[in-house]
Amino acid sequence: MRRVALVGCAVDVESRLRHALSDVTVEVLGPDDLTGWLGNDDPAVVVLGPAVDNAERIVQRLRLQGARLPCVVLRDARRSDPASTVLSLMAGEDVRELDAGQDLPAVIAGMLARAEGHHRYRATLSAVQQQLDVADTIRHQIGDRLFGDFLSHAPIGAVVLDDHGVLRGWNHRAGRLLDLAEPEALGLPFAELFPEPDRPRLRALLGASHAEEGEEALFERLGSDGRFQAVELNLQRVTDPAGEQHLLVVVRDLTVRVLAQRELAERTRQTSLAAEVGAAVASSDPLPERLRRCCEAVVGRLDAALARIWVLNEASQTLELRASAGMYTHLDGESSRIPVSSGRVGQVAATRRPHLSNALLGELWREDREWARSEGVVAFAGYPLVSQDRLVGVLALYARHLLAASTIEALEMIADQIAVGIAEDRLLRDLRAAESRYRHLVEDVEAIVWEAHPTTGRFSFVSPRAEQLLGYPVERWLAEPGFLTGIVHPEDGHLLTTVGLPAETEQREYRLRAADGRVVWVYEVVSVLRDADGEADRVRGVMVDLTRRKLEERRQTAQYAVTRVLTDAENPKTAFPAVLRVLGEHLGIDAAALWLLDGRRRRLSPSWRSRP
Repeated sequence: MRRVALVGCAVDVESRLRHALSDVTVEVLGPDDLTGWLGNDDPAVVVLGPAVDNAERIVQRLRLQGARLPCVVLRDARRSDPASTVLSLMAGEDVRELDAGQDLPAVIAGMLARAEGHHRYRATLSAVQQQLDVADTIRHQIGDRLFGDFLSHAPIGAVVLDDHGVLRGWNHRAGRLLDLAEPEALGLPFAELFPEPDRPRLRALLGASHAEEGEEALFERLGSDGRFQAVELNLQRVTDPAGEQHLLVVVRDLTVRVLAQRELAERTRQTSLAAEVGAAVASSDPLPERLRRCCEAVVGRLDAALARIWVLNEASQTLELRASAGMYTHLDGESSRIPVSSGRVGQVAATRRPHLSNALLGELWREDREWARSEGVVAFAGYPLVSQDRLVGVLALYARHLLAASTIEALEMIADQIAVGIAEDRLLRDLRAAESRYRHLVEDVEAIVWEAHPTTGRFSFVSPRAEQLLGYPVERWLAEPGFLTGIVHPEDGHLLTTVGLPAETEQREYRLRAADGRVVWVYEVVSVLRDADGEADRVRGVMVDLTRRKLEERRQTAQYAVTRVLTDAENPKTAFPAVLRVLGEHLGIDAAALWLLDGRRRRLSPSWRSRP
């Protein structure tokens, strides 16, 4: 029967415990009633409430009486003077201080479970000693005869060894747990039930000078079915009637607890690894630096000897080493370029499947085997880096210890992040290269290329050709609203009423005034660029200098008109004024005059002016 004593606790505490711990006997006692309550050896916990003065003295008194009774002390938040720390009176988990908001039933349930374990242990030890007291000698007792009915069916294992650490007896639980069978196991050294690397430590623990009373140690082994086991060994000395001492080993199966703790630790490690890799990938550092930080995280969190990342060169189908951390940090050597399908790393890339091996030495060629043996490397794990069904690289690690299957899970957690980082870097490099090619193309073309906002018409980009052609700095185009309309020839202003907001694509010819006063003819094509939703995103225009072509057209037209005038004229005197007139009209000349040289008088006579 499990019991809980409440001393100085509120009524709600009693009701909470009775409701949450229905299989536990809850009793309300006064401080002076505890001494009589201790007489029962059942697993029990004492709860000291805020109404108890000097709770630490009560705990101290219980210790002086030899009772290792678990205690819970409830703090009173209203008191300004906290009690001296009760936890300092006894190390471990025997005494706990709790606030009002903490889960009292859960804490008590845990303390009762530990108390039950101690209770079973004391019962086991008592039964062994009692059996030894009534038996002849331990050497004549095996199996059930050694321990009796009670201990043989106890829920914890018990093994008796002689001074040489040899098996002399065990109960049913120990037999099932350690795969012991009579008579084969009798006389077997206890240490041989455990792996070779752990035997020296176990022998030292079992030695006469080391086997102190109550000493505990955790050991791991594989059962006969190949399953992992974690057992706690608790050592006690027992004496038979002849005064001969034997070593009692209480065996507790902690496999479930150890596996749960390791799983939690593994999840924590994987989460930390993912966080470190995520921070590295998201940083603004160059890709090689980000990948190097990812490799360092793998080495640190997965206890790897070496971690490396290769990036796929799609053109040559070669994996190129971009980052390395651990025992090697250089990026040159034989592994710097690995063809897809070549070796372990290449096979991971070719199959796009992860690979883990704890028998690396047996899989390597002679040269690689010598390297692995000299470096103590025994295991390998590789994971393909794939982004949007496109292979971008391989992540691999080498270890000096066997790798758990969870290693692949850890690599899987970070592989997507690394792959996305590589893919995004490649995309950005392609965009920068395309932008550079576009800019060079725009700068080299004999035209002004510009982009503007679709509604305001304000320029966001103007190619350097604008300054070369018109003499105005590009900064003015970008900074001054309505700059273009300000330099349009007055007679052509109506042609630019839709600048920045064309219907779709427009073509037009008009004149601009250059910074030096020249009139420049341009041919312009304006188009609207739309986003994925069909909304106008920006307007792009291309201006081509037509001045030379326009002048050539006028020259040819004027030449034809002059020829007609000269053909139709009766004499030069009447032809010359007509020639000046048509030249002025066709070449855009505001004024013109012709002086004829009189040979006898040696003077020039005006012939025609377009303006007086």
